[in-house]
Formats: sequence, structure tokens, C-alpha cells
Amino acid sequence: MDNYVKNCPLFRFIKKLDTEPEFNRYPPDANLESIEHAYKAILQKVSSILYRNYYTLTAFQGYIKSHCCSYLNYWLDSQKEKYVKDQQLFDDELWQIIENSWNELERKNNPKSHCKRKAYGESAKKTKNKMELMIYCTNRDYFKDRCTTQAGYISQKKTYCTALNKYIDKYYRIFVNNDMCLKYKDRYEDYEFHFSEECTLYDITNTFPDYYIEEGKLLKKKTPKKSISQCEIAPNPTHDLKNLYVQSHEPSNEESPPLNDAPWESVLYVGLTLMGFLSFSVILHKYTPIGSLLRSFITKKREINRYIDEDGEKQLLEYSSDFIDNNSENTQYNFSYQHLQN
Repeated sequence: MDNYVKNCPLFRFIKKLDTEPEFNRYPPDANLESIEHAYKAILQKVSSILYRNYYTLTAFQGYIKSHCCSYLNYWLDSQKEKYVKDQQLFDDELWQIIENSWNELERKNNPKSHCKRKAYGESAKKTKNKMELMIYCTNRDYFKDRCTTQAGYISQKKTYCTALNKYIDKYYRIFVNNDMCLKYKDRYEDYEFHFSEECTLYDITNTFPDYYIEEGKLLKKKTPKKSISQCEIAPNPTHDLKNLYVQSHEPSNEESPPLNDAPWESVLYVGLTLMGFLSFSVILHKYTPIGSLLRSFITKKREINRYIDEDGEKQLLEYSSDFIDNNSENTQYNFSYQHLQN
């Protein structure tokens, strides 16, 4: 299978980036006279590799050319990170010589080799993971195209078809057993592990399918496979409360008693308002002249109430005494009752 991988166009394009350039090429208007020899050699090497691989894009078509262009952008980003950020051999101004090389290539070359410069702007690790997924899917689709051609010939051995399933199985085990987890519920938010609808770690069955040949046609069988789990993310209390409110207002098939559908935000605002009013009342009562006036008023009201209570009690006692005396005077009019006997 490895021999078939080596024949994949994208693999050959990437391999060429790792080989020394046959000649030195850099923008003719670049002023390298004031640059030290060692640094000048690095700039010449990077620029020459860029020129050589950019020109080879004319040999590719369709998705293969597009993915070679994507990898060339990633390669130049990695060179900049290596020499400018990590080793700090160049500053951004000096590195612009290399960027100008790409601009010249875009301006002068024909549309067949056109490749727009697009810096990824993400960390090297994230972009590396994205490129590895892209490489797998590009080689997979190349095997599939070759297998489709072979499937139409009955007498020809289906070598690429055999290599296709072996290649898919190998990289399925590499990606799934990589001790990784998916950080997003929405695949379109993920920069690292989502390349396209047919190339995403969020859909293992579709990205790593099984193929078989039936009546001279290559068919895809979506065999259930172990998926990559979601990362555990610490819950956001505010987010959870909002989700709870939304869920409580979603229609349900189950019958349930009516609930108070006042938004939790309104309850919160009412509670805060009440607390603020009580706090203001306490401050007003303790620390302002109005508080003293209120206390004086309450004291006087209590004294008046006590006076009224005492006076009322005195009148009640006098009235009760008269009532008792009056009853004593009327005792002579009472008759006794005796039970009649036969």
C-alpha cells in the first residue's frame, strides 16, 4: 500500500518541498547585499523552493491542485514561524522578501498555476492537524478515482480498490486512537478537525467508509464505527439558566400542570429591586433626619395608644362595677325552680 501512497499527486508535491532546490530564485528587485551570508542563503533557499513548487501546480487539476495550493500556503506559514518566530533570524520586514516572491508569481504566471496567498493565521499545531486530515482525504479520493476506473475492467486486478480500503482502515485507527476529543458541537466552528462534508472527524462513518465492487461499480458502505467523543467542557451557569428557561417554554408531548411562565430575568429584577428598596429604607431610617422624625412619630403614637388603652380599661372597670351592683339589686325578683313530682 505504501507504494500506492507514494504515487499520489499530493504526496509527491509535499515530498518535493523537502528536497533541495536545483537553482536559486528570488525576486530580482530584492536587495540582499546588506544581509549576512548565512541569512541570505536561507532566504534564497526558501524563495527557490517556493518558485519551483508553485510552477509544478500546472501539472495538477481540480481538487488535487486546490489542495496542493492549500498545502503550499501552510508550508510557507511554517517556514515563517520557524525563522521569524522560533529562531528569530528575521523580522517581519525582512521576511517580506519571501512574501514578495509569492506576489510576483501570482502576477506573472498563467491561470493554470494560479494559487492565491492565504495565510492561515492559526497556531502551527492546529493547522498541522487540519493539513493531515486534508492529506488523508485527498489520497483517499485519489485511490477511489483509480479504483472506479479499475472496477470497469473485469480482467484487471483491482489493486487500487484493495489499497483504498486498507488505506482508510489504517488512518481511521490513527485518527481515532490519537487520544483526542472534539471541542465543538457544531462541526463548522472547528478549524482543526473539519475540512469538508466528506472529510470531517465529526462524521466518522462518512469520512472512513468501506467500499466494495458490485457489477463493475464502486459502492460505498457506511459501516458503523467508533466515533471520537466530545471534550468535557465546564458548564456556564448563566448559559445553563438560559437553556433551562428555553427548554421550559418548548412544547412537550407530556401533559403537565400549568407553570408560572414568568421569565427568570423578571424574577431576578423584582428581587433586586426589593432588596434595593429595603436597603434604602434602612439607611433612611438610621442615618437621616427623616429617620429621627419617623422614630419620634412612632414613639408618640405608642404613648397615645397606651393612654387610650389605659383610659378604656378604667371606663370598662367602672362599667363592670355598675353592672354587678345592678344585678345584686335584682336578686329579689328571682324565682326558684323545683322539679314537679307526681
